[in-house]
Amino acid sequence: MHTPGSFTLPSRTMLAAALLALLGFGHNISAQDIDHLVSKGGEVRLHAAYQLGHTLVIPSNTHITCEAGASLFDNPSAKVGSVLQIKGSGISIEGCDIYANRAPVLISFAAHSSAVSLVRNRLHSIDRAHGVLIDAPDIHGLKIDNNTFDQVGYGILQNVHAADLTDVTIDGNTFSNVWADAIELNDPVTVNCCGIQLTDVRASGIAIRHNKFRVPKHADSNVVAGFCVGVAGAHDIEISDNDCVAWNEGVHVEDRAYNIRILDNSITTDDHETKGEQSAIWIIDGQHMTIARNNIQDAAGDGIHITFDPTHQASDIEITDNKIAGCGGNGLFIAGGSLGPMNTRVHDNMVSRCAVPVHLAGSLKTLSFHSNRIDAKSGCVFAIPKNTNKADVDIRDNKVANSGEDANATCAEQER
Repeated sequence: MHTPGSFTLPSRTMLAAALLALLGFGHNISAQDIDHLVSKGGEVRLHAAYQLGHTLVIPSNTHITCEAGASLFDNPSAKVGSVLQIKGSGISIEGCDIYANRAPVLISFAAHSSAVSLVRNRLHSIDRAHGVLIDAPDIHGLKIDNNTFDQVGYGILQNVHAADLTDVTIDGNTFSNVWADAIELNDPVTVNCCGIQLTDVRASGIAIRHNKFRVPKHADSNVVAGFCVGVAGAHDIEISDNDCVAWNEGVHVEDRAYNIRILDNSITTDDHETKGEQSAIWIIDGQHMTIARNNIQDAAGDGIHITFDPTHQASDIEITDNKIAGCGGNGLFIAGGSLGPMNTRVHDNMVSRCAVPVHLAGSLKTLSFHSNRIDAKSGCVFAIPKNTNKADVDIRDNKVANSGEDANATCAEQER
């Protein structure tokens, strides 16, 4: 009892108990109560399960930390666009279990969001909700690290309205049982009557490192999906030190992407049916790429596949120090499209246990193969169709992997 006229500060224990009661330790709290907590910003610690009847908007300067057992999920009877929406700058969410019953997205980003950290969260759903959707302009400075994405459609999807997305790290996450692509960077294109025009502003400055991807085939898997990482039109992208198992393709690059580095990844494509391309690394077009020190094991299709579209081709690519061991198709497939020099250098790679070690096709200007170790099952190492221009292909100093014998022989594909 306090003496009238005196005042005593509460103890730290009393303050902590009051705070736990406020945040709902041990019982569910209404959406209105959590709105009230989060709208104030600052440090917010959650200890309970929160069922949301509407999207929970996270404003600037809010740091949410979840204790064990805390979760955020949508009411199955509600129709919400996303469970959470990031709207502002200086936001972090750490250690939370975020679940979607019917919402199509777990975490979405509003325009002009920046300096956002998503760390050690579990994102999962009952009906293939996308994990993180970035589809609004002026978003930058994202850290998406050490999260688990499970039973999601796309894990992280950057869509066409986020063309200026930049300064992003995606590091140390686990993507398991993904239905579409684990990470998809989409190009900002406008489609008119006569073709596709790529805008000047594209996603850039994104590092995808140390992630574990598992993208299995499902009964209704779409042939245009099933990748660990898809890059369309973006530039200055690093994909390194990832562990990828996908049913369709490991890494897919297209739409004039440039300054792409694919380094030190372990990649397997594990479905051997004819549906899908199933190459470990598939490049349709783009410029200034390095594909180095990747360990490709038992690709169902090709190990590394470089091709072209009607108006653009891949060029200025260095393919070096990769190990391709086992593939259902070609160890290396490279096709040129009569669209100018390829300026592509393939050297110091090892290729073994592939149906065709190297397959070259089309107009191959300024393409060189040298100092590779290639295990060929017959005298022919380089399969080159008769209608292929090989006048400007430099093939030299390639050796059989085990014996060190010459591995520079070429033949028409029909002769194999």
